[in-house]
Amino acid sequence: MRRPISGTGRTRPKSPAAHPGLMDLAGLDLPADADVYLCGSLPFMRGVRTQLLRAGIPARSIRYEVFGPDLWLAHAEG
Repeated sequence: MRRPISGTGRTRPKSPAAHPGLMDLAGLDLPADADVYLCGSLPFMRGVRTQLLRAGIPARSIRYEVFGPDLWLAHAEG
């Protein structure tokens, strides 16, 4: 079974594990000594980081890289 890719006229296979919405880490068994690497927009990473901290992952074990507009550059030009 396939589903449409919005605005492209193409389709992609349906994945039984795929679902729309925000990432939910509640179903994951995260080891206490996990090192976690995030890459994404600031809102995405804030949400995932909050869940990781609540799951007991220490902040020092969460690494990240922002993917999106360079917020510092916008302030430098002003």
